[in-house]
Amino acid sequence: MINETAARHYREAIALCKARGIRVVLMSMPLYHYYINGAAVEKFAKEQGVDSINFNEEQHLRALDIDHSIEWRDHFHLNFWGSVKFSDYLGQIMKEKYDLPDHRNAGDGISKEWLHHYRQFYKQYINWVPSALKPPGEVLQ
Repeated sequence: MINETAARHYREAIALCKARGIRVVLMSMPLYHYYINGAAVEKFAKEQGVDSINFNEEQHLRALDIDHSIEWRDHFHLNFWGSVKFSDYLGQIMKEKYDLPDHRNAGDGISKEWLHHYRQFYKQYINWVPSALKPPGEVLQ
């Protein structure tokens, strides 16, 4: 069940997106040991006429291959390694299912802004997790 106050705000955001021609996809994020299911989110999405993805479904959990012993920060949040896996998988889904364009190499304002932030992120974390990050030049290829 979704809290009514939150549902009202979600409805408003969905209506604004629809009015601007923006496709909405609601997601149930993976949770440690499938702590809850995404049935409430799926029901709400259906009522609103938008897509939903429940990342706690077996097909997604299998594809994500999250190791519960090492890839969680707590019961609700993936750690760095788990979030890298999830981000890669989410990107694949968005590209395949929703034909989301890859702006990283487009030369537009979005790609320049993204690269700027990635360079900052890379500098901060490369010494902590060297095998998880690609250098900025390789990410764009």
